[in-house]
Amino acid sequence: MAPAPQLTADEARVMITIGALSGGVFMLSDDLDTLPADRLAFLRNPNLLALVGGPAAEPVHLFSAPEREAQDHWFAFPQELPPLWVRRDPDDSAVVAIYNWSDSARPYRLHFSEAIGTDGSFSVFDLWSPRRGGRSLGIKRDSLRLTLPPHSVRLLRMKAAASAPQP
Repeated sequence: MAPAPQLTADEARVMITIGALSGGVFMLSDDLDTLPADRLAFLRNPNLLALVGGPAAEPVHLFSAPEREAQDHWFAFPQELPPLWVRRDPDDSAVVAIYNWSDSARPYRLHFSEAIGTDGSFSVFDLWSPRRGGRSLGIKRDSLRLTLPPHSVRLLRMKAAASAPQP
């Protein structure tokens, strides 16, 4: 399973994120008594546990190369998997997972219009933080620049920022 010691910490987060955003049951097959404390902490993260059983995330641009759509719909290399997956929650927030499937670090610019269909200002939270509700990354406008290590994921919650009070 995901927290297994043979995986890097980033790879373990990828596996757990996939499970948490699948929309189904979150099953563990590890011997939890033997997991290192840091890996067990991944599974106890309240932000990830709150996602389990909710709606499934969907890929943005599943087939981003239209000329290839006539071919079989399978991915020969992990790098071909879509990097951006989005889940809309009933509270009008969005959970956004950005994956780096490659063997090298990659910059990624998350355009809010691409991810959730609208630009504007959003409060952004890092859900892999153990802080309940996630660590605030502040209010971002229209996009967010990220650098993802190899085989990693950034898991964010985005909420429309409240409008400033009018005088």
